[in-house]
Amino acid sequence: MKIYIIGLIDHEEMNESCQPFILAERQLKAAGHTPTHLMYEHDWMSDKDFETKLRMDKLIACEAVFVLPGWEHDKIAQHEFALAITMDKKILFSNDVSHLPRRIEFNIPLNIKTF
Repeated sequence: MKIYIIGLIDHEEMNESCQPFILAERQLKAAGHTPTHLMYEHDWMSDKDFETKLRMDKLIACEAVFVLPGWEHDKIAQHEFALAITMDKKILFSNDVSHLPRRIEFNIPLNIKTF
């Protein structure tokens, strides 16, 4: 499952802010999921319009969001959370992703007809 990670970002302490995102990313990958977030995208910070578009594009492309502790103290994370609810994304609250089902891939061709 493709999962967008939402959390508190302190632009003053980026190294510290990155740690929960990176840990969640590792745990989600280990569980067979495809996590995404913006913590590696350093060039966008000065361009708020581009940052907003990039965030929305990543969120829209995901099936679920993984909400990190402290998200409620970040206005952007609050907006992302509200958008995820509006878009009926699966919302995951946890510090531990071990309860998530592992992704199972089937290599069976499906004959799907559209009408």
